[in-house]
Amino acid sequence: MSCVQILKDVTTGKDGESFDIARVVMTANTLVLIPVLVVGVSLFVYGWYVGKPFPLNDFFDSILKFEEGVGALLVTGSMSIFFKRQTEPDGSLTEETVFTKGKQPDNVTVVTPP
Repeated sequence: MSCVQILKDVTTGKDGESFDIARVVMTANTLVLIPVLVVGVSLFVYGWYVGKPFPLNDFFDSILKFEEGVGALLVTGSMSIFFKRQTEPDGSLTEETVFTKGKQPDNVTVVTPP
């Protein structure tokens, strides 16, 4: 399974085709943490070898604030996915019959492809 397929599975709904903005934003914010932490550790290691250590506490205090914001975003995104679970497309076929008052019933079949 490729990285592209994994990202698509993480950011799409139950049907695997329609992208969900909540999932996309949650994934993007989580992936931003990786380069930010790599930069912080790299600055610390560079400062250690040069002899002027980077104030790692100051850097990670700001990272902690960022992670709190990302955590709040993940919680609200998860809640939005939970509350819209009934309306999310699941890729199954659905049929609807529409009846019009005073006329011969119009049978309309709506088929959504998987």
